[in-house]
Amino acid sequence: MPDMGVVDPLRDLKRRHWWILEFPAEAALANLSLSLKEASLPSISLPRIEIHRKNERYYLPGKPEYGELSFSFYAYLDQDLDGGRLMYEWLQKMYAAGPGGGLTTGDMGFKADYAFDCTMVLTDGIGTEVEEWRYAGCFPTSIDYGSLDYEDAGAIMVSVTLSIDKAVKVSPAVAG
Repeated sequence: MPDMGVVDPLRDLKRRHWWILEFPAEAALANLSLSLKEASLPSISLPRIEIHRKNERYYLPGKPEYGELSFSFYAYLDQDLDGGRLMYEWLQKMYAAGPGGGLTTGDMGFKADYAFDCTMVLTDGIGTEVEEWRYAGCFPTSIDYGSLDYEDAGAIMVSVTLSIDKAVKVSPAVAG
């Protein structure tokens, strides 16, 4: 039975600040890789199904439900690094493209054109992959570009919430 670090206090823990969110090139997000300030890990629930038989009840697991994925990152001046701009372009893909289309008409596009997969990778302190989550069928449900204030010289944060169809934890390759 594992000792969960009780016997050896020198075992390192997974840290909350070593996450990267990656979108593949085919996602039309310029092969985006975001170093996140904050992120939520997946929330997976299995509602139970009640089965009646005679004077008893039995329960079975139902269809998995995946919570939304929320994350925030810094907004950069460099257009190549501007994840906020790319998130807005992604949002526009959800609406019909073309002259006079997009957010101006309100016409919806097809999910195959705007839903992409993404990967959240946890690394250790030297950049070695420790844990990986793959999210399928992602699209933005909320983008918050933050606020501006003459009295605050802090960086602008962009907060995004994605709807996901499925979350799968992938074991990293073990070096041998």
